[in-house]
Parts: sequence; structure tokens; C-alpha cells
Amino acid sequence: MRWMLPDGVEEWLPPDSWRLDAMRREVLDTFARHGFELVLPPVLEYTDSLHSGVGRDLELRTFAVTDQTNGRRLGLRADITPQAARIDANRYADDARGVRRLCYLGTVLRTHPEVPGGPRSLRQLGAEIFGAPQLDADIEVISLMCEILLRSGNGGGGAELTLDLGHVGIVRALLPADLREADSEGLRAAIQRKAPGEIRAQAQNLGLEASAQEALVELATWHGPPEHLEGLRPRAPAACAAAIDELLELSRRLRERLPRVAQHLDCGELTGFHYHTGVTWAAYRDGRGQALARGGRYDGIGRVFGAARPATGFSADLNGLLPESEAPAGPAEVVQAPAGDEAALLASIRELRNAGRRVLQRMPDEDFTPGPRLCRDGDDWIITDSTS
Repeated sequence: MRWMLPDGVEEWLPPDSWRLDAMRREVLDTFARHGFELVLPPVLEYTDSLHSGVGRDLELRTFAVTDQTNGRRLGLRADITPQAARIDANRYADDARGVRRLCYLGTVLRTHPEVPGGPRSLRQLGAEIFGAPQLDADIEVISLMCEILLRSGNGGGGAELTLDLGHVGIVRALLPADLREADSEGLRAAIQRKAPGEIRAQAQNLGLEASAQEALVELATWHGPPEHLEGLRPRAPAACAAAIDELLELSRRLRERLPRVAQHLDCGELTGFHYHTGVTWAAYRDGRGQALARGGRYDGIGRVFGAARPATGFSADLNGLLPESEAPAGPAEVVQAPAGDEAALLASIRELRNAGRRVLQRMPDEDFTPGPRLCRDGDDWIITDSTS
């Protein structure tokens, strides 16, 4: 059983490994075309840096070890976003504080999967904008996310892509400002389940006023297409009005920019409640229950690094996009060349490779397989087809 891999860990073989790498290159090219700068943070960091400002959920997902050189705790990163925030706050500390666009693509490891049977080793891709508090920044990263997802599937079409939009400020406006993360877990779970009885019970346990309890129950039912929420807007509690208006504005502007991408708005969406500070989103495709990508605004995450900057971004698992991809199955067919050091043969092989062809020179006793071969034709070497 030594050959077995751990649960949630997989390896990639041709042709899928070639397809995956073609997607990687396309994603990085897309980031570059949008003006984002690539960062490559380390897989291993001290845990007090990896977990800064991101809540307990990420800490529980992080594999931790002890640094034998100094006794400090090290973590194998479970998310690259906090690393990008550290880089923005620390590595660019001497630069002028302007808008900064960073992107990344690398392996993350998690102690347990997000869903039962899901992966624990992911190739996380993502993009972040630091220093821009405006809704324009959220719209920019959402548009970039959708472009990558649309390129990864359906040949660039977009009819099956749906954005689930929310805003953590809607529910947060009805809760005490000093409510601890652990104390609110039950209430947040009840709101996510859209369970009125559970919401009331949890809200009562937290000592919320009756008006806040009923508002939470009602807001948990406020989900659907944009027109549905627009119709409910006049009934919104005053404390939530600003957050709901921002959500509706985001929806309106995205409909203009991405008319073929469907939308679903949810006032009770609380994914990343203690991590995010404003609008949130997730992208889905018909027939798949799990999100292809997620993101949101998380202002102030760099505070522990000395720069509490506005921030917004998204991330996705490149491995998870492969089933959606129409990337080529792999490189072109290999041309087989015979063994030998003849100058004309080696020159022909070199010329073909320089022209972008794949050429494999066989070992002296290695058998040829069916397919194109490099064969002698007088003083020249030419490609011939062989089926046996």
C-alpha cells in the first residue's frame, strides 16, 4: 500500500497534466494582460504571519510544524491571499502608497477539505487589488475572474455562469459590534440554512432585541434575481440600507459589463463573515454544486503588517477548473528519430525542435512506436508516417 496517496491529494499524468499546465499559462497571461504583477510567496511561513487577520477557520486548515532552528511554529500555507496582503504591506513599504494589483498561482495544502471527499492539495490562483476602496476595484476583479472562468470552459461562452452576490455588512449591521466570532457561529449557520426558528433561537441566546431578530429572519429570505431584491429594498431596515444599496449598485454595474453572466443576490450570504468586510461573490456553473471561484472585499487585513489598506480579490482552484477546460489534450505528436551522432541527423533534429516540433531521439535498442519518424532520404532526413 506504499503507493497510495493521502486522502484529498492527487497527482496528474498526461494528457491532463499538459492540459493543466496549458491552463496555468493562459491564466498567467490573462493576469498580465490586465496589468497585474505576479508574486510567488513561499509555501512555508511562520504561522503568526500566515494567520494574521484571517480568522480561526484558516488556522484550523493549516498544517503546522516546528522550525528545528529556532523552535517557532511554521505552517504550510492553506491560502495565498494573506501572503499577498503581507507582501503589499511589507515588501512595498518604502514605495508610494497607491493602488497595487497583485496576482499569484501556487500550491496550497489544507488539513481538511472544504467539502467531504474534496481536495486538500490545490493549485490556488487569484488576484488582489490593494489601496482602492471604491466599488470599481471589486468590479475589476470580478470581471477578471469571469474572464478566466469563461476562457476555461464552453469555448468562451458565458450563458451557464452565475454570480452569487452578497454583502456581509447587511447582517453585521444588526449584530453587536463586540460580538465574538465563536459566539456568532450558531447564528451565522442558521442564517445560511435559511431556518427561521433556528435564527430566532440563536438571536435570543445572544440577547438581540426582538426587532433585530425579526429583521434577521426576514433578510435570510431575501435572495433571488436582482429584480427581486430591488423590489424588497423599500422594506429594508435602516441599519442595513447602505450595504444593500451597495450590493444593488454592484449588481447593476456588473449586468452592464457582463450581460451574459446570470446573477443571484443573497442578503443572508455569510461565507467568510469574519474575513470579509463588504461585498462578496462566488461563481457557479450549471450542473456543479460547488463554487468555481470566490472572492470579496477584506479591508484592513494588512493592519498587523503596518498597513491597513483597502483590499479586494478572488481565488480559485486551477485543478478544479480542468473539467471545464477546453484546453488542448497535450502537445503535438512526437516525431521519433533514430539513435546516432551523425551530424546531418542531429542538425535535422535541432532544426525541427527550433521550429517548435517535438522530436524524441530513441536509444540504440529502443523500439519505435507507430507514428511519424525521421528517416534518411539520400543525404537528407525527412519525416515519414509509420503505423507499425
